[in-house]
Amino acid sequence: MKCCALRALNAAAADSDDPQAVARAWLVDEGFAREMINKIQFMRKEAGFDVVDRINVTYEAGDRLKAAVERFASRVAAETLAASITEGAGAGELEREWDVNGEWARIAVERVERSSSG
Repeated sequence: MKCCALRALNAAAADSDDPQAVARAWLVDEGFAREMINKIQFMRKEAGFDVVDRINVTYEAGDRLKAAVERFASRVAAETLAASITEGAGAGELEREWDVNGEWARIAVERVERSSSG
């Protein structure tokens, strides 16, 4: 029910010039982004990454979640120290499936190799 309500809200916002509908859709997308950040941070800890390690994130998701991640990609990257966030199938050091606010996602994370400076 929750998922269908979110889809209906977003569809209404897309077809509307109503600023409140647009704002609600933006807030829903922000909620999806925050939940993705939470899942990625959990995976960083689970994988044993150092807090300063840069990572690459690869994810698969439905159109709804994908649109939210694309909208807030810079925030997700900044808060998770992601050098890249790529949509598509991928295998990293750790890969998990998640329920992100009612939307299915598969997320993979891998540490970015540190350059050796002498």
